Amino acid sequence: MTSQDTKHIKAFVSGHNSNYDVQLKINGKPVGKGDLSGLKIFNEEHPFKDQLKDMPPFVQDRIAFVLKEGENTIEIKFDRRTQNFNPPRKFSFGLRSSIEYIPFYYVSSEKESGTITSKFDLKFKKDKSEKEKVTLGNKDAAFIYSQRMDVFQATLNGKSLMYFGGTGGLTDLHLIKGTNTLEIKYVPGSEGEISYYIQTPNFTKKVIKKIPKDQVDELQIDVYELKE
Repeated sequence: MTSQDTKHIKAFVSGHNSNYDVQLKINGKPVGKGDLSGLKIFNEEHPFKDQLKDMPPFVQDRIAFVLKEGENTIEIKFDRRTQNFNPPRKFSFGLRSSIEYIPFYYVSSEKESGTITSKFDLKFKKDKSEKEKVTLGNKDAAFIYSQRMDVFQATLNGKSLMYFGGTGGLTDLHLIKGTNTLEIKYVPGSEGEISYYIQTPNFTKKVIKKIPKDQVDELQIDVYELKE
């Protein structure tokens, strides 16, 4: 589990789940109705809640006030409803705040249907002077998230993972028992600060690099040894 610091939170659903029928419960309360696209999830005391009663029903159906400070429980039942993808995209589900693209909750599955239960923590910010806390997913997640770069390619134990060119995104890490070698190759494409994020059950890191003008188009290589 990890923490997301904020006074109030507005969360969006991310991941590959649009081709699945999904039944979602957060803290025991049903959220959404099969299709999670456009769903917005707030904390229980969010001030927007007072305005919801004046919204049309189709808007109310896409909004839920279920998150709370401290431990939150989540249950996800999913069932793939289309065979159009070849190979089919595996199921993934994330929750991210409106101020951060990195999910504060993330899971994925190779199965076409199943049930996932898990927990995550939320810590609401009390004082505006407190610094924002970077959130890198629930503790049982394993992924890399990169910001936009000209080239971003990760290799895990000699196997190439998803390639990103001119964009950023999230890639699952399927770790094996023992030591895993993660190699990240990237071409920044811009001068200044660039970053990517690594999350595993035993390792969490936000990598920040300052790229000088003469290295904008140079290939960079970082290597990590991850224990599982």
